[in-house]
Order: sequence, then C-alpha cells, then structure tokens
Amino acid sequence: MRKKALLIAMCLCMAVLPVGCGNKESNNKQENVTGTITPTAAADSSADTGNEITGTVTPTVLEQKYIDGVTLGTYFGIEVEAATEEEIDQYIADAQAANVERVAVTDRVVKNGDITIIDYAGFKGEEQFEGGTAESQELIIGSGQFIDGFEEGLIGAEIGKEVSLNLKFPENYPSADLAGADVVFKVTVREIYEEVLPEFNDAFVQKISECKTTEEYRAFAAEDITNQKKYYTVKDEIITGAQFALYPEENIANTAKGMKDEYAMYATYYSMDYDTFISAAFGMTAEQFEAQIDAFAKEVEEERMVFLKIAETENLELSDELYKEKAMELVNYYGFATLEEFEAAYTKPVIEESLMLEYALDTCVENAVVIK
Repeated sequence: MRKKALLIAMCLCMAVLPVGCGNKESNNKQENVTGTITPTAAADSSADTGNEITGTVTPTVLEQKYIDGVTLGTYFGIEVEAATEEEIDQYIADAQAANVERVAVTDRVVKNGDITIIDYAGFKGEEQFEGGTAESQELIIGSGQFIDGFEEGLIGAEIGKEVSLNLKFPENYPSADLAGADVVFKVTVREIYEEVLPEFNDAFVQKISECKTTEEYRAFAAEDITNQKKYYTVKDEIITGAQFALYPEENIANTAKGMKDEYAMYATYYSMDYDTFISAAFGMTAEQFEAQIDAFAKEVEEERMVFLKIAETENLELSDELYKEKAMELVNYYGFATLEEFEAAYTKPVIEESLMLEYALDTCVENAVVIK
C-alpha cells in the first residue's frame, strides 16, 4: 500500500527518470477493460492492477490547522543502504525478462509456456454462447488466463488442426448463464511462439539504454536502485516517525469514497454485484478491500501533512521559475495544451501544494546518507 497511485489532491507530480545512461523506452501501461464474456477464470478490473488501489477525488488545499498539528521526527540524515550486488543482478535479470525475444516455432506441437495465437468458439449445447468466440487471440499456455482445462487441453496440439475441449465453467463464474455450465470449445492453434532471454552483453545494453557497456549499465542500475531505495526509505521513515494531533477526516472520507465509487462503477460495467467483483478482481472480501482503501486514504493525508510541515519548517519556497518549470512537466505529462488550461482544471493553489510536496520530499531525499 506504500506504493501509492497518483491522486491529484495529494500529488500531481510525475516521476522524472534520471538522464544519461537511462532506459530508452518508457514503461507505458494501457488500460484494457472489456465487457465481453471470455473463458477467463475471473474478471480483471484493468490490464495491470497489481492490487494497487487507484481513484480520483476533488482536489483541495490542506488547511493549516492540520499542518500545525504535526510533530516531526527525523527527516534529514536518514540512512539508506546502497544497492547490493544481488539487487543489481536482479535489476539486470528483470531488464532481460522485459526484453525477451519472441521466436516463431513451426516444427513441433504446443508445450507448456508457449505463446499461442488461437481461434476458438464456445458452445453450450448446440448453440454458441455470447462472448465465447474469438479469432487471433493470444494465449500463454499455463498462464491461468482461461478456465481450468482450456490451456492444458492445448498441450500437444498441432498448428492448423482443430481441437475440441469438453469443459465446465466454475460454479462462481460471474455470468449466471455460464456458471457451472458444461461447454465445448473448438480451438485451432494458428501460431506458436517461444520467448528467448537475451544475453547480457554490450549490444543488449546499447539496445535498451544509453549505456555503451555492461559495466556502465551495472553502474546505472546501482544508482537507480539506490535512488529508489532512498525515495521509499526516506518517505516511509519520515511518515512513521511523525505524530499527528489532527486528521482531515472529511478529506479522508472523500478520498475513500471516490475510490470505492470507482470500483462500484467497474462492477456495474461487468454486470456483477460489488462483493463478487471485488472477490474476483482482488481475491478478498469487500470488507477487507474497503479497509485497505480507508487505510490508504489516511496515508495520503499523512503524507500531505508531513511534507507540508517539512516545507514550512525548512522555509522552502517555490520560485516563479521553478513553479513554471515543474508545472510545465505536468502539463506535458497529462496532455494539456497550456499551463493556463492545466491551472483552470486543477487550480493554481492545488498545483503549488502538490509541487511543494515533491520539493519537500526531494529535499529530504537529497539529505539522506547512503551507507555502502
């Protein structure tokens, strides 16, 4: 839960990647919400939730009385462990995994772990059921994306030959018409691919970054890991060490309500009741999920109070030049045409507060002590 989603009321600030020997490609995530029924085991609320809670609230500026009620602990000189060799090795392994090469397979049958391109049609009795048919669908065998028996039934399948799978939808499947139903899927594997892990060499690092050699990339990885550890360690220790006399309960309630309403909307979109949707998407009860949301909303306000208190204590100020520079980064990041349009959407005081939160945290991070 410490890895927070971007809430306009708390922090409009984008994370700026280090320049120099950095990654060439950004890691963009696209939301992929679909209303069709497919033979999946559970509904997904997005393409990559990672159990991370997101939401939107009406932006407001925090009242001074809440900032006054904060007693700060240590916020400068926090010790952070430098990147270890094991962490650097894992960083490189992750980079290799993120850049696997897809190679077409034509001389064998499907095996577990293959990436397949399939056509399929689902039948309940003699009739095809709605949403159970697709062409050129990508499926990784063993991913658990489809209902039990579907992927297993394709192991050993030959390219171009139809396979019939006699399956049963789970009793708790979201669609009442299909829950517990016996069905037949007629599937044809059109293509098979396997992923090959690239070798970690100079050519590889030049392809994925601005680095020229593996040594440069290891140095970049060490710096990047250490910077991330500084950010999260500093932020967490500062918040944990602070005390709060007052909480902006209305802000907390509004933030929590906004997120709960968003997931209720998703449930409606999938024609599911709220409790069933939360269970399918997150593997927990609605009560457990909402407890996490409530805790998250409280953490959001704690961050605001703490870092605004630090900004006040250290007499940090945003010059007009710094404000315009940082605000324009947000303008470009969020796709606004002008700074004036951005300010009209979120108001200048809210943007200033958000930038001050970033400024205060960055100042604390800069004053951290790296232990090697």
